[in-house]
Amino acid sequence: MTSSIGRTTARLTALLPTRADLTDMRRDPRRDLLAGLTVAIVALPLALGFGVSSGLGAEAGLATAVVA
Repeated sequence: MTSSIGRTTARLTALLPTRADLTDMRRDPRRDLLAGLTVAIVALPLALGFGVSSGLGAEAGLATAVVA
């Protein structure tokens, strides 16, 4: 049982950013901002479309996008 928990913890720890990752983010934040903007441009119309197609309206799509 404990070895299973240890393996799960090791897998989760591997997903966390390292010190080098954090240093790289501070060095060039424009890449992260560009990636976030790209995701927002794609996700917003998609969420609006899901809300309208589900019959709940655009407001429901926006609320879902904010929560997600």
